[in-house]
Amino acid sequence: MMKKLHLVLTGAFLLFQQYTAVSQTLYNAKNVDRTAMSYYNGLRTFRALEYTINPDPVSEKIYRLQTLPENGFPGIQIYGTDNGSTVFFEDKTPYDNTFADNPTPYLSTEAVQLYFGFQTAMKILDQRFGWKGMDGTDTNPIKISIENSDGTQNDYSYARFSGDLNNPFFRFGKSFIHNSPLPSSIDIVSHELGHAIMKYRSNIASLSSLCTEYRSIDEGLADVFGIYVKNKFLQSTPQNYNWLLLKEIQTIPHDMSNPKSHGRADTYRGKNFDNGCSDNYNYDAGAGVLAKWFYLLSSGFAGSATNDLGYQYSNLTGIGVEKAIQIVWDAIPKLKNYSDYPAFKAFTLDVATQLYGANSTEYQAVEKAWCAVGVCDNNLPFFKIYPPNASSNIDPWPAVKVNFSWDNDPRVKKVEVQMASDYNFTNPQVYEVNNFDMFFKYGGGVFYKGSASGYFRPDETVYVRARITQADSNFCKGLNPLCQIYQQFSPTHAFKLGDKKVQFWPATTYTSVKPWYPEITWKSEKDAELYLMQVASDASFNSIVYEGFSPHTGNFTETGLINATLEIGQTYYARVAAKRLNKPILKSNYGL
Repeated sequence: MMKKLHLVLTGAFLLFQQYTAVSQTLYNAKNVDRTAMSYYNGLRTFRALEYTINPDPVSEKIYRLQTLPENGFPGIQIYGTDNGSTVFFEDKTPYDNTFADNPTPYLSTEAVQLYFGFQTAMKILDQRFGWKGMDGTDTNPIKISIENSDGTQNDYSYARFSGDLNNPFFRFGKSFIHNSPLPSSIDIVSHELGHAIMKYRSNIASLSSLCTEYRSIDEGLADVFGIYVKNKFLQSTPQNYNWLLLKEIQTIPHDMSNPKSHGRADTYRGKNFDNGCSDNYNYDAGAGVLAKWFYLLSSGFAGSATNDLGYQYSNLTGIGVEKAIQIVWDAIPKLKNYSDYPAFKAFTLDVATQLYGANSTEYQAVEKAWCAVGVCDNNLPFFKIYPPNASSNIDPWPAVKVNFSWDNDPRVKKVEVQMASDYNFTNPQVYEVNNFDMFFKYGGGVFYKGSASGYFRPDETVYVRARITQADSNFCKGLNPLCQIYQQFSPTHAFKLGDKKVQFWPATTYTSVKPWYPEITWKSEKDAELYLMQVASDASFNSIVYEGFSPHTGNFTETGLINATLEIGQTYYARVAAKRLNKPILKSNYGL
C-alpha cells in the first residue's frame, strides 16, 4: 500500500471581508450634479445619483453618493459598514446637501471627500492618459467601503485596494477609539486607485512572493499617482510643486524628495531598505527609492550629494513631471510579479529610448536619477568591482568571491577589501590583497586584477568596498585618478546572494512514498556539502517525526532515506535544506 508524502510550498494569504450593499429597486435613476461639503476640500460639486422610491417620476426624490456608468466612466458605489450593517449615504427631503439621512457613525463630509476624490482622480487620469476607471473601461464599478477598524486586527486608520481582477473593491477604515481620521484626502484616494490601475495595466493577478521587490515598486508607483493627481487638482506649477503625501492625516508626512524623513529608504539597499524576508517584511520602506527617483527625474538636483552606498552625484537635470510620469505610465505594463528595481530601471530606459531616443537628454536623466538612488553599477571609471552593484543571485558557495581591477598603474602594492551584511559595515570581514595578476588589454595597455573571498549565508545582501592602502611613494604625484581611493573607500557594491533553495524532484506538491524505507528525492544544489531533511505531521513543522542529514553526491538528483516509522495512509510534510559545513567565521550556513 502506498502513502502520501505532502511536500509543502509555504506562502501566506491576506483575507479580506467583502461587504455587499443591500439590493434595492431604484426608480427613475439618473446621474445629476450635487454640491456638498467635503472633509478637506470645502464645498464641492460632483455627480450623484437621483432616484425615486416609486415609479412615479414626480414623486419624492432621494440623492445618493453613487453614480451609474456614464461617458465611459464606471459607476461608483460608496457605503458605510459597522457592526454588520451596510448603509448608503443619502440626502432625503428636506434636502440640506448633507448625505447622512441613513443611520451611520460616519460623517457626510468624510464620505463626500472619498467620493469626490475618486471622481476627481479618474477625471484627471483620463485627461492625461485617456484611461477611465481601474481597467480603462466602465466595466468594473468603483466599490468603496468605509469601515470601523475598532476591535479588529487593524485597530487604526487604513486605506486599501483589495480583492482581485474579477472582484476589486476599496476599503477605508477609521478608529473611533483612537479618534483617528478617515484617510480620505485626494492623494490617498489616488494612491489606492493607482494600485488598481497598475494591477490591470500589468495584469499581475498575484504575488510571486510576499518579499518580492515588486511590492516596493508597486507602493512607490502608487505614490507617484497620488502626488501627480494631488498637484493637478491644486493646479501646482513646477515652482510650487508639493511633494508631500499624507499631509492631512500624519504629523510627519511622506516627503518624496526626502524619504528618510519618514523612515523610508532613499538608496537601493541602503539605510531603511529591507533586504530580508520575514512575516514583518517592510516593503513600504523600499518604496522610498522609487519616490526619490521620480522626484529627481522630475525636478533635477542642484549641487552635489552622496547616497548611502558612497555614490556621488551632482547637478542632475530634471525633465519635468509630465515627461517623467509618461515614462512611468509606459513602463508599468512591462512589470512582472517578480520584477526588482534593476528590472524596472531597464523598463524605464527602454521607454525613454522609444519616446526620446537612446542619446537624448531624457534618457540620460532617467539613467542618472537611477544612479543617484543606488540602482547603478557604482564603478569608478578607473577602478572596478565585481559582482556589480544592484545584482542578484550571486553564488554564495563555496565562498563569495569579489574581483577588482584597475588600468595601467603597477604602483599599487596593497588593496583592502571589506565585506559586510549591512551598508554601515558594522562588523566587516577585512581582507588585505597584495597579489595581483596583470593582463594585456585589447588595443593596447594592461590592467591589474585582484580578488578576495568572504563567507555569507544564502539570500543575504553583501556590501563590498575597497581602498588602496599601500602604493609607491610617488603614487599620488601628478593627476592620478586612483588617488581618489588611496586610503579612502570606493563606492559600495551591494548585491544579493542566491537562496540555494532545494527543489524537489519531480517538482510536484504531492508525492507518494513506500511505507518501508521511504525516500524523497530533490535536485542537487551546487557546492552543498550536506542536506538537512525534516518530516513532520503538520504543515507548520511543529511536530517533527524525523530529522536527519544526507550527504551531497553531486549527481543531478539527491536521495534521502527517512529513517522513521510512518503511518500508512497518513499525510506528512517534508522539507530539505542544503548546507555547508561550519567554519570559524560562519556557522549554520543553510540555504532556504
